[in-house]
Amino acid sequence: DFSILPTYLISKLAKEQSTVALSGDGADELFFGYERFWSIAKNQNIQRWPYHVKYGIYAIDKFLWGNKHINGISLYPSQREAHFNLHSRFSIGLINKIVPDLKNISFPNDNIYNYSTTNDDLGLLQKIRLAEFYGMMQKTLRKIDLASMSNSLEVRVPFLKKSFIEASLLLDPYLSYGPNKGKISGKKVLLKKLLKSNLPKSPIENMKKGFSVPFSNWLRGDLSKPFRDVLLDNDSIHYFGMKKSHIEKVFNDHYNARYDYKWPMFTLFSLFYWKKNLSR
Repeated sequence: DFSILPTYLISKLAKEQSTVALSGDGADELFFGYERFWSIAKNQNIQRWPYHVKYGIYAIDKFLWGNKHINGISLYPSQREAHFNLHSRFSIGLINKIVPDLKNISFPNDNIYNYSTTNDDLGLLQKIRLAEFYGMMQKTLRKIDLASMSNSLEVRVPFLKKSFIEASLLLDPYLSYGPNKGKISGKKVLLKKLLKSNLPKSPIENMKKGFSVPFSNWLRGDLSKPFRDVLLDNDSIHYFGMKKSHIEKVFNDHYNARYDYKWPMFTLFSLFYWKKNLSR
């Protein structure tokens, strides 16, 4: 995740004034703060319908109301596949073109997204939370740890205190959504109320914003040459059994703004750079 770049820089800045910092990681997972929770749950009643029926409803809603009622998540065969693809930054089709030998390798059946499709709102939200907790959050924690410890900054995560996690799991998920069940902007309602009672002047109602950088533009500008040099390195491509022609196509398509391939390019760059440092 290339948000490790601003995370590294803010850790470096924090280290100038402190040796310990607090992170809010875990709050979104425990208190349903991500949009994707309800984006999966809102159309769960039609998830099992035939694709052509779902697509027809989706198309009508898109034309008349701009997908206010039906989102693209419902077009996936199952809720778990929809969830997996919300997290996936590197499509299976693209992976198979770049690394053909992976075509015959399938994902294990016991992965964290392997939950059954359900019409039960509460049950589904709990399943999504479990997958978020043991999936995306673990990668986020590792990212924070790498960026902070590289600057000798210790980051602690109070929301992940064992007793706090156990208490949050006993709460009705709808307490986090408020009376509208997530259909409006209300998320983490309970947590915000608790914080506001202790920190009344805190800007808790600020709009949620991702911690990212304009990486797409950078890859078409100053970073294009150094990335191209690493991505088209023959030794790395041969070592991992990849197709140079398709990596070059990915790079050119992104550079010419035909597609946005910032995530696959950063993934490949990280892998190749790791390999280069490993062999030194």
